[in-house]
Amino acid sequence: MSEHSIHASALFSNAQHLEALSTQEFWQYAQSLAKAAPEPSLPVDEALLCELPQGEYLLPMAALDEVISAPAHFTLLPKTPIWMPGVTAWRGETIAVVDLAAYLTQHAAQPPQDAVLAVAHQDDIALGLLISLSGSLLTLTPEQLQPAQELPALPALRRETIINLYNTIPVLSLPILLADIVHYIKMAASHE
Repeated sequence: MSEHSIHASALFSNAQHLEALSTQEFWQYAQSLAKAAPEPSLPVDEALLCELPQGEYLLPMAALDEVISAPAHFTLLPKTPIWMPGVTAWRGETIAVVDLAAYLTQHAAQPPQDAVLAVAHQDDIALGLLISLSGSLLTLTPEQLQPAQELPALPALRRETIINLYNTIPVLSLPILLADIVHYIKMAASHE
């Protein structure tokens, strides 16, 4: 049984318990929870394990709005960076789509057939990142992470995009990535 199905059954059991309470019992329970001191806990992040031809990297889930199936086609725009296959619609909004592997390696966009679209925001601008998942969602705790400086060489990735290492897998900084992507797209647009 997976961690997520265990969590779902625990929530269902708790919901059944709450439904069985009288109104007075419910409010007493709610007040006791509100007065209880929060339990100290370690910060935990979930990250998607993604693939590049040169290796794996982790993308923090906290920085993403949504991960959806990649659209089959993109609307092409003139004078875009080589790693931007075009734009697409997402929730009634037009968003730029970036092939993240191409951006990280500075090669022309060649989205993998199994790509998904990870949507994130930077400065009120939504961006879609085409990524190839290895199928894993990992839970990271601070003691599992090492500073990125401990990795000798990362030929496939730009060092400034890496915030930590999980084992030897780079954890990418979405705010740094997105700020840089937005900067390049704005520069390309200003040269028209």
